[in-house]
Amino acid sequence: MNATQSRLKASGLSPPLVIRNEVPPEQKISYGISKILDSEVGEDASLDEYRHRAKAIVLAWNVSLLPLEEQANTLKQLGDFARQTDPGGAAAAQAELLRLIEKKRLMFPDDKRFIVSCDLQLVGNKVHVTAAAVSAPAQPSATS
Repeated sequence: MNATQSRLKASGLSPPLVIRNEVPPEQKISYGISKILDSEVGEDASLDEYRHRAKAIVLAWNVSLLPLEEQANTLKQLGDFARQTDPGGAAAAQAELLRLIEKKRLMFPDDKRFIVSCDLQLVGNKVHVTAAAVSAPAQPSATS
């Protein structure tokens, strides 16, 4: 909670936060990340591989929420960044992000929450995802 509030304030936002932690597991943002992650990573993968893929999933999830023009700009920036470290890898990085954006849209089309944190830990022999997300406050309806 404190980390999320600090990040929001650093971004110039300080709306009231409502913590929703008493929701069914399938409504938690960690569920969405886990479902996509499970479809992306094999059971024999290392925790580092899970974390690497989770970061890509979170990036794709958040980019999928941007207006199309901002999505295109983000993809260009990703390509520019990739060219600095691997000139031949820019197109592959952009294609991978687009693939994950599409997967998020197919699996969770109505989820408009922005992921602000995500952590993975090994609990026994299973990877456990802990995450937090923010969404716009509910708007009063025209009939209220």
